[in-house]
Amino acid sequence: MTHGEPAPGTGTEARPVPVPGAGAAPSDDPGGSGDSGGSADSADEAAARGGPVGTGPEAGADAEALLRRVVTGSVAQLLRHDPGARQGIPEDVHKFRVATRRLRSDLGTFRSVLDRAWSRPRRDELRWLGGEVGAVRDLDVFTDRLGTRLAARSDHGGPAGETLLDRFRGRRAAALTRLQATLRGERYRALLHLLVDAGEEPRFDPPGAAATPAADLARRVVGRAWRALAEGVEDLAPDPPDHELHEVRILAKRCRYAAEAVAPVIGGEAARFAAAVEAVQTVLGDHQDTVVAEQVLAEAATHEDDGRGDGETVGSDGTAALVAELIEAERADRRRLRAEWPVVWAAAADPDLRRWFTATEPG
Repeated sequence: MTHGEPAPGTGTEARPVPVPGAGAAPSDDPGGSGDSGGSADSADEAAARGGPVGTGPEAGADAEALLRRVVTGSVAQLLRHDPGARQGIPEDVHKFRVATRRLRSDLGTFRSVLDRAWSRPRRDELRWLGGEVGAVRDLDVFTDRLGTRLAARSDHGGPAGETLLDRFRGRRAAALTRLQATLRGERYRALLHLLVDAGEEPRFDPPGAAATPAADLARRVVGRAWRALAEGVEDLAPDPPDHELHEVRILAKRCRYAAEAVAPVIGGEAARFAAAVEAVQTVLGDHQDTVVAEQVLAEAATHEDDGRGDGETVGSDGTAALVAELIEAERADRRRLRAEWPVVWAAAADPDLRRWFTATEPG
């Protein structure tokens, strides 16, 4: 299906938007919290393909060429998954969301050389779009998680399990209807044109920054992202609250995206570093999934309205008892992941992985 064809079953159309010279799109990355794992084009595989530092296919590029490649690759991914997202296909919803998050993150990564008045509106609109698609994706993640847990039970959760699944499937259907309206709207179409423009003619400040050697810029932006992540980890208490680990996950994601963005210039060392940071993001993303699942389950156990507005009492079919068991399973997973994450962090913090950008940092 081309991007200009109707998305079957939705009554919507994907307006064709040309993507100029898009290079290889970034990895489509499923995983914890909707975006933290690997894929068929993961950082691990990129690392295996890569060579020494500075030997990427665009090692001699300037900042403008690098940014154009980064932006057009993510815009291509967004457009590629637009038709499926309109249909509500879970994998397309997920990858569409990843593209919005990566675009926003990349515009932030290169903010030191971009015109803020030009980049800020694009980042703001990407935040809005990410929230719209995220409402569907979050329910996909939770419903899939719930279904897996129920399937592992001898009774598959019984009537109480069906009640829970039906409730969240209904919420997901409503969220998809809202997303489809968003993707039909003028605001979304205007954003697509802003993004295509960003790939064609990124605006630098000062203008001369466009000619900065991409390898120099790459080391600078990844170094900054790494320092933010390392400081975030250093500030953690011995037994940090869940929300602080979630903040570290976000920093890890930004650092990973920065390293993946510059891998075409730097080569295998950037890809290997990205893969190590991705492991941190994945474990903490899985941890955050348990936090969100517990919150959603607790809300389901304390609210009588099942989404149909008939005031059905959740405890009448054993739902409350089932929810209590499911919450305990989430807490057990969370304890395991809390024990696991320092191990992957230690691997990511290996100084050898950072030599390609720390060698040029001021002392």
